[in-house]
Amino acid sequence: MSEAASVPALSTGVSPAFLRDARGLQRKLVEEYYGQLASDATPRRPVAYMLVGGNLTEILRSFDYDVVFPEIVALNCAIKHQSLDNILHAESMGYGLDVCGYVKNDLGLQDLGGKTSFGQIPRPDLLVCSFSG
Repeated sequence: MSEAASVPALSTGVSPAFLRDARGLQRKLVEEYYGQLASDATPRRPVAYMLVGGNLTEILRSFDYDVVFPEIVALNCAIKHQSLDNILHAESMGYGLDVCGYVKNDLGLQDLGGKTSFGQIPRPDLLVCSFSG
């Protein structure tokens, strides 16, 4: 028996059913959020990409901007094993190995059309970078 196999799994105290339900709810929220951004049923509003570190969401929404968080898009792509093609595409466009994978994921994704399994990610009209701290 390997050493790793003999180490007991850590218990969170959370039931597997609860975790399954929570994951299902998270999946539904992500799909609904990105689905409404690309919906043909609603007129397209301007889209702002905002880094998670700055929280100007309410201000942007008061100006009728839809907000996309590029790090969250990249994270969801990675979780769903959809980021490698985007990253390699960005590198083929000239972005170096030293550029953040989140950035390369989003650049490659948009150049490839913005389609993910959790929704169509619209191109930004405005980029916002604001850090508090």
